[in-house]
Amino acid sequence: GKLIQIFDNLINNSIYWLKHFNVDTPKIEIKIDKPWVYFSDNGEGIDKSIEESLFDPFMTCKPVGKGRGLGLFIIRQMLDDYGCNISLSDERNEHGRKYRFVLNLSGII
Repeated sequence: GKLIQIFDNLINNSIYWLKHFNVDTPKIEIKIDKPWVYFSDNGEGIDKSIEESLFDPFMTCKPVGKGRGLGLFIIRQMLDDYGCNISLSDERNEHGRKYRFVLNLSGII
């Protein structure tokens, strides 16, 4: 059930930002290479100003009332309970922003 919550949150975040930036052909990609899962979309990517604080509680770039800034923080906590983790890949997209989440699920596989 927790894995469903984790991916539901990641997918919902992607959908929000893909709509927000009016991406012509929105795309969400999930690549599995046990125990790694790579999650990305073709949106703008993560703003450079929050790369280091992305997983902190109450960190959001959404307008007031649209996000609480707890989703990625909770995901990290849930994965940590199982000896797993999530991070932001160092790769950058065509906008010069990091865009790919890397989940290490070795603690539950």
